[in-house]
Amino acid sequence: MDTYSIGSLRRAFESMEPPDPGTLTGTYRGEYVGPGWFRRLAGPALGLTALRGWWGKDFSAGHCENLVSRGGTIERVLPVDVVRAVSLLDGKMGISLPYSPDSAWPYRWVVDELRQTPTGSLLGMVVPARPWLPRLALPFMLHPIEREG
Repeated sequence: MDTYSIGSLRRAFESMEPPDPGTLTGTYRGEYVGPGWFRRLAGPALGLTALRGWWGKDFSAGHCENLVSRGGTIERVLPVDVVRAVSLLDGKMGISLPYSPDSAWPYRWVVDELRQTPTGSLLGMVVPARPWLPRLALPFMLHPIEREG
C-alpha cells in the first residue's frame, strides 16, 4: 500500500468491513502508508506531537494505547477506548478510537477509524472529529505481532 494515493486508500477503507471489536487484542506494529511524500513526512510531523516515535498500538478489553519508541524503550501514551461508532468518512458502523478531550494537541480533535484487511492487518484513518475541520483522512496500517506461547 506504499504506492497508493491517499484518495485510493480512502476508497479501499470505505470498501472494507470493520473488525470485530472482540478480536482486537494484542500488539500491532504501525506503518505509514500512502504516497512517498506522505510516508517521508509522517514520522517527522508526528515528532512534533505526543506521538513522537510512534511504533504501533496495543489493544486489550475495549481499550487501546499508542506505543512509541523513545530511547530504545517502548512507552505507552495517549490511551483511547475502542468503540462502535458511525464512521465520519462513510457513515457506516465501524470501530473508532476517540481521543480524550483533554489529550495533547492535535489528538483531542481527531479520531482513528479502523477497517479489516483481507490479510488480517488493519487499515486505519486519522480523521478530524470536529465539524469545522475538513474531512481529510490520513492513512496508516496496523499489523498484528505474533505472540509466542
